[in-house]
Amino acid sequence: MSQASETSRRVPQKIETKIWANVADEKGHKTTLCHGYDFYNDILGRYSVSDIFFLLLKGELPDPKESSVMNILMTSIINPGPKDWSTLTAMTAAVSHTTVGNSLIAGISALQSRYNGGLCVEKSMEMFIDAAKYTEKKTKTPDLFQILKPQYPDLPGYGLDRHERDRKVLRLIELIKEENPEGAYLNLAIELENEISKIKKIWLTMPGVIAAILLDLGFKPLDGHGIFIVSSLPGVLSHILAQMKKGGWNTFPFYDTPEYNPENINELTENQKVYGEEIDG
Repeated sequence: MSQASETSRRVPQKIETKIWANVADEKGHKTTLCHGYDFYNDILGRYSVSDIFFLLLKGELPDPKESSVMNILMTSIINPGPKDWSTLTAMTAAVSHTTVGNSLIAGISALQSRYNGGLCVEKSMEMFIDAAKYTEKKTKTPDLFQILKPQYPDLPGYGLDRHERDRKVLRLIELIKEENPEGAYLNLAIELENEISKIKKIWLTMPGVIAAILLDLGFKPLDGHGIFIVSSLPGVLSHILAQMKKGGWNTFPFYDTPEYNPENINELTENQKVYGEEIDG
């Protein structure tokens, strides 16, 4: 027996998933498939980022209505803003002269929040799923609130935005209703809001309405957690980069221009005193 025949041969490992695969034809030309679609020839340049995001997670391209809803949803949370915990956390990390990646990781850690972040979206979706099961049994909405309260004492997806109703939620609902007025989960979330607000004076938050919209699109709670985080990162990144471009050690946000100087704070309007900038609604 020759030495060559005694030597074991290693076959290159083929790495692919049902999401992404490279397939070669008889001539060795490779085609990259995303859920069976030719990504570089049929998808790239023809569909939006939100369409491709939908495809990656759902396995199918969205129809026109789903495409519009997904785009509105992702755009509505693309920038949490400088008052959000995630942005403040990321900007504070950027002050230390760490890397962009580390600052993003800091922002992501805050974006997971159970009160106003990805985990809140996930828990809201779980609560709405349970609520829908009771409505199938003809449970009335006032009774439904009492049933859900022991299991979900924090009422995920409902609350206040700086001590008032979040006006952004109202605009998002308005836009989604124009595209998908029959969305069952969003309508259920609004019905619950009507009952909850009579008792606790709290309303749907952005994570809550995002959760309902995602359920109407067919996503699962874990999907919602991730979608919320990824959709919010562009805005977090923009604030990280703006903070880094200021330069200097210990240059914390908001206090490097005259109008935001703490010494001049009395000259600002009441609305501008919130974190040193105008409330953006």
